[in-house]
Amino acid sequence: GNIGWVLKMCNDKQLDILVWDWVDYAEDDEMPSYTADFETTTVADDCRVWAWATSRIGNPDDVQLGNSIDTFLEWCRVHSGSRVYFHNLKFDGKFILHKILTDGWKWIPDKNDCANRTFTTLISDMSQFYSIKLWFDESKSIEFLDSLKVIPLPIAAIPKAFGLEIEKLDLDYQASREVGHELTEDEKEYIAHDVKIAAMAMDTMFSQGMKKITAGSNAFADYKKTIGGKKRFRDWFPEPEYDEDLRKGGCYKGGFTAVNPKIAGKKLGKGVSFDVNSLYPSVMASSHGEVLPYGEPIPYDGGYEQDEDHPLYIQFIEADFAVKENRIPCLQLKGNVMFGETEYIRDSKGMQTLCLTSVDMEMLFEQY
Repeated sequence: GNIGWVLKMCNDKQLDILVWDWVDYAEDDEMPSYTADFETTTVADDCRVWAWATSRIGNPDDVQLGNSIDTFLEWCRVHSGSRVYFHNLKFDGKFILHKILTDGWKWIPDKNDCANRTFTTLISDMSQFYSIKLWFDESKSIEFLDSLKVIPLPIAAIPKAFGLEIEKLDLDYQASREVGHELTEDEKEYIAHDVKIAAMAMDTMFSQGMKKITAGSNAFADYKKTIGGKKRFRDWFPEPEYDEDLRKGGCYKGGFTAVNPKIAGKKLGKGVSFDVNSLYPSVMASSHGEVLPYGEPIPYDGGYEQDEDHPLYIQFIEADFAVKENRIPCLQLKGNVMFGETEYIRDSKGMQTLCLTSVDMEMLFEQY
């Protein structure tokens, strides 16, 4: 029969929620590390890199400058085997991705497929940029990481926080700078200060053993070290027994993204992007009465029955379903050879076993 788990309700606005950072990174003390920064135009129809700079971590006065993304990529080729930190990789990284895709580079899902002019990315489903790695051949590569995820402060605030005798300078961002613009001494000094500040701060982090790629993973690694290592951590915090079953069932899901089949694959011109400010924190704080699961779920048999103490649940269910007219297909069947991993099912083509949260159960009966 159907089985599932009921989950405790969490709507305490004072509850401290600790989100572990799952991103780890293999440390390599021998790999040269740099900080980098782009300066870009502010004109929508002419958005490009007009200046770049790098500074070596451990030797911040080793600064290199350029005035185009082409010369930056040439610097990358010369310095293959290095690690480069941008302070907000999501911004600068988009210029890199646009350039290499325009030039015909190929994205690969796995580094084992690396070859000349291929690249890998580590970007979350919430569009968090963790890594971009360019391959110039099978043995030559360079990786871009995000120092903002290690030091979550703006460049201007770092000198005071780290006790550095250097300051961020001012620049006229609106000034006209044509393609090939020769950098003035003031512009060189401005961008050099930015990368030197980041390099000095990262050097301090490295000297303290903080060599993971996010502040969260650094804190987690330090905590495990403090309590006696990974084995002690697992003794104190064993993996939940139910977790593997739920992962196999496929009830863990990310956000919903879909395209209208009527316009799929068509070029429509400019689009519009909408966002809700602080949506995740507001839900976590139960700003509008939202409830979230926590703790160990309680197993139950059969179909879920309403329980005020446990209003959230996970249900295994068998169903034959098809999307209703003028409704949106929103469920996937992971690990099912009949359907693609990311396909939203319009017709289940017979009985299928599903593992659904209470939210997805509502969607099943609402949309199908």
